[in-house]
Amino acid sequence: MNRVDANTNFGVIWLAPILLIYFTGGLLQYAGLLSQTQSNWLALGLFGHVFLSRAAWYHVQVEAILAVLIVVIALSYLQHGTPLSNTITYLYYVLCTIVAAVAGRVYAMRLSASVSTGAFFKIIKIFLLIELSVVILQKSFTSQFIQYSQAPIGYIDAIFGTFFLQSDASLAAVCELIIVSTFFLYCRMVDRLIICALAVLIIFLGNSNAAKATSVLLFIPLFAYGFYRNLNASRYGFNIMLAFVVTAFVLVMYNPLSNFFADFFVRASSEFYRRESWESAARFSPLGQILSEGVSLFGQGALTYYNPITKAWLYNAGFSTIYSLYIDFGLAGLFVYVFYQLILVVKYTKNYLEFLVFVGVLASFMALNFALTDIAFIFSFNGALYLNYICGRSGPQRA
Repeated sequence: MNRVDANTNFGVIWLAPILLIYFTGGLLQYAGLLSQTQSNWLALGLFGHVFLSRAAWYHVQVEAILAVLIVVIALSYLQHGTPLSNTITYLYYVLCTIVAAVAGRVYAMRLSASVSTGAFFKIIKIFLLIELSVVILQKSFTSQFIQYSQAPIGYIDAIFGTFFLQSDASLAAVCELIIVSTFFLYCRMVDRLIICALAVLIIFLGNSNAAKATSVLLFIPLFAYGFYRNLNASRYGFNIMLAFVVTAFVLVMYNPLSNFFADFFVRASSEFYRRESWESAARFSPLGQILSEGVSLFGQGALTYYNPITKAWLYNAGFSTIYSLYIDFGLAGLFVYVFYQLILVVKYTKNYLEFLVFVGVLASFMALNFALTDIAFIFSFNGALYLNYICGRSGPQRA
């Protein structure tokens, strides 16, 4: 990164949305002064200044793909005749994604011109220490913390640091992206060890088993990335060896994996048929629905899976970007969104290991959370992705 330039300092207008989504928004929600939706609208408004720059309009070209999703949403409204409020809600979802994604990359560009990587990681250490302190308090006094909240908080979602209420998954995902950045950007070994230790500790103090598993599995491709970078001229041979190892693994594991997936699909179908037996359905019930009813091309209409206006579920198998988009807009809606995310990652990664890492973080978050309106995650993901693209250790950026 370059040193500070007078024209790239972060003034109040640039810091305000950062302070809101990472520090003060959760406190305002806890005090009952703002709802989740109001906080998001405020964040969108504070990020509005980004679109006064030419850089934002350059970056938003990638998000043009989401115009197809908007068309799918509009056609779904005409097809199913769902309430207009449902369609407008989904347009708000898409707006959150577009604004936060573009803002994340513009902020990363400005950050790269403003501070050195050393200074950046000093800020990250301070951030993680603050989050760790708050998480420890939330973990130690969960019942009391929930009791004094002016907004409803679920016991299992009560450890979210200073993020928005119940954003434990967002906090964990941001910690994962920070870990990734210590490997992809220039970072001293001692700083990497400290930052990774703090980030992993925060994740493991939370209640998300999926985030814990993801954080551990992330280190496999990250260490492979470090090894790959040091190969220099031997990378071609490494690629051949890796292809051979992967092929051998697939051949050896083909039958065990086939049996595993066959059993899994049978279980998912069974869980779908018994989805009304409990207050909440099993986690993989929507997959059972696909297997039992066949693939739906256009879904059942906006907010069918979960309606935040009425708080009504089709059946409660938990939040998931995949479930919501598929059940609401079918394979068409889900494909457009996933295609957009894949194009984004392909555009701003320089090798398959970087691609694998970022897709891994994204997929694990999408599978168990509703990503479209999670501004902290979208902003952080795009920021980390683009910061690696322009400042990463993998060599000069692609054209």
